[in-house]
Amino acid sequence: MSISPATILIFLSVSAILLLLTPQCMAKTMLFTGQKLEEGEYLTWGPYKLVMEDTCDLILYEAGESIWHTNTYHYAKHCYLTLKNNGNLVMYSGERQLWQSNAYGPSGNYVFVDDQHQCR
Repeated sequence: MSISPATILIFLSVSAILLLLTPQCMAKTMLFTGQKLEEGEYLTWGPYKLVMEDTCDLILYEAGESIWHTNTYHYAKHCYLTLKNNGNLVMYSGERQLWQSNAYGPSGNYVFVDDQHQCR
């Protein structure tokens, strides 16, 4: 089956328009059980931003200033943060655990940054 050049042009044009209309960075406000926060991703709420840095450090910012971090700067590479089903927030590099919140709760939990400078 042959696709005409006009069909290809229409497809590429529609794709380009959709890319222009789609936000390039979708800010998340919550991390649900089982989800991951990859390097460069963040949770945000008001002036607070919880960032999984590409240096493997999880940092909480208030209005652009660092107010808390995990102190895991350059411990590893390709890190991510996940919320376990027991409520514990854990940072991994591959299968290696680098940090954990030691906060446990019922399954179905989520993490968000609140106005008290805390991750819940």
